[in-house]
Amino acid sequence: MEETLQISVDEEIREELNDMTSLLDGILERREKEAKVKIIQNMLADHTPYEKIKLYTNATDAEIAEVEKEMLVN
Repeated sequence: MEETLQISVDEEIREELNDMTSLLDGILERREKEAKVKIIQNMLADHTPYEKIKLYTNATDAEIAEVEKEMLVN
């Protein structure tokens, strides 16, 4: 950051930036998972075979089964 923006950054600011970056990464990861689950739900609702769901979402059999189980419960 110092080289790119020519701003001096002390260790405390550097740690805060790392914390914020980690938090953002966690949020993005959760959003991606939620989107993947929604896609799997839609595909299951359309009676798409597991193999095709796995192909399009990179989900495992266990992930698909878990989504399917949750759909049956709700």
